[in-house]
Amino acid sequence: MLPVNFSIQLYRGKTLGDGTHPIVAMTSVAGVVKRISLPRLRVGDPPPAVTSAQWDSEDRRVTRAHKDRARINEIITHFESRGREIIGRMLALGQAFDHERFKGELLLSDDQRKAHEQSRTDVFAMFNTIINEMEKDGRVGTASAYRDAMSALRLFQCKGDKAKASKAKTRMPYSDVSSIAGVKAWASFMIERGNSEASAGMRLRQLRAVLYRARAERIISFDDIPFKNVWNPGGLKVSNYQGDLAPQPLIEAETAKLLNAKPEEPRSAWAVDVYRLLIAMCGPNMADIAALTKDNVRAGRIHYRRMKSRRTQQEAIEVSLNITPAITEIFERYKGEGQYLLPILGPQYRTPKQRKYALQQAIRMINDRLVKLAQELGIDSHVTTKTARTTAATMLKNLGVAPDVINELQGRANAGMLKHYAPAHRYRVLDDAQAKLWALATNEPTDKRKPQRARVSLPDAPAFRPMEVSEGSEVL
Repeated sequence: MLPVNFSIQLYRGKTLGDGTHPIVAMTSVAGVVKRISLPRLRVGDPPPAVTSAQWDSEDRRVTRAHKDRARINEIITHFESRGREIIGRMLALGQAFDHERFKGELLLSDDQRKAHEQSRTDVFAMFNTIINEMEKDGRVGTASAYRDAMSALRLFQCKGDKAKASKAKTRMPYSDVSSIAGVKAWASFMIERGNSEASAGMRLRQLRAVLYRARAERIISFDDIPFKNVWNPGGLKVSNYQGDLAPQPLIEAETAKLLNAKPEEPRSAWAVDVYRLLIAMCGPNMADIAALTKDNVRAGRIHYRRMKSRRTQQEAIEVSLNITPAITEIFERYKGEGQYLLPILGPQYRTPKQRKYALQQAIRMINDRLVKLAQELGIDSHVTTKTARTTAATMLKNLGVAPDVINELQGRANAGMLKHYAPAHRYRVLDDAQAKLWALATNEPTDKRKPQRARVSLPDAPAFRPMEVSEGSEVL
């Protein structure tokens, strides 16, 4: 680590409106000088800024000439001590000096610093640190998923005692999640309590992210991470808990039934129209169509970037769709409040949490109507708004549309996800091969060696339902 020069200085190169100069924490590494203006410690504190005549350059303190000398000097002492402590810890851990990280730790409030220090020994505290950062960044859905993972881990620690787990006062040392056996036990616990393998796998991924964050902050080493990585090739593979990744799209006949349905009940009619819109727009995410405003309409086309990848991808794909008559009809029938094209969000939902809750409520209502309507129409599949996305991708794939075009139409940044969409024609090939095998084995005539494609229901067999998203997890 290069030597770091740290001191508190009066920054005379900057003059404020009242003629004073700000007091700054100054660092110098390899000739690169950075300054951080000191903030107030408490509400009611005087601003840490004085004139040159009120500053003692030798002691680096405010002189008696200033009426608030004692309180400003208290602020200086606090940040001087904090700065030296942070730099000393970086030096002890052999970390390269990072100004942005130093600034972030220096300016933490006492409560934030306490939580940050606690995260060095407590897995739950690190979860909370990440959750708070995500909520600040507007990633409410992902923060909610991390909170659910933390609750599931706390319930496992309390051996299924919900009353004890709800108190949320327990701590978990990193050593409790540093072994493969311990993490496997947690996954088994979740599955035994009714969670699907995919849901358990999602929470394992969140724990893995928490441990990698702790490793990045030099709290733990790679040896303390039980998941498979370059340094631990024999670690636990999260992909072992992925469950059934194959989406369950509707076949063409079922899609036509649903799109041509004309329910009289208003909410059911609204649900069908939303499904029509999703298909007409090639399967967008509900969060994306709910957020569409008049600003997204330009020259007869809809332009938008996916909400999901807007913050996580360096170059989020812009989706551009032609506004067809089917799309125009639905937008004309349902007009949102203010600038919104659909009546899902509105100006009354100001915070990310409020918008997230409004969207979740709308999706629940729409999915409830779609499930009931599908049953009435004799559709065996479990139909939700997400089904429209998988159905649209599968139908486009069956039409021979190139995968990169489908990815662009759906704003998909991860091209590999499309591989999970099994096209219907693949099943036809498999069915044909299966029928030919049986015909050959039973010595049937050649003309009878044809696959049976009619849908049949097995007697006394429960209807198949894909995995339902657990409460609080990412629904988009």
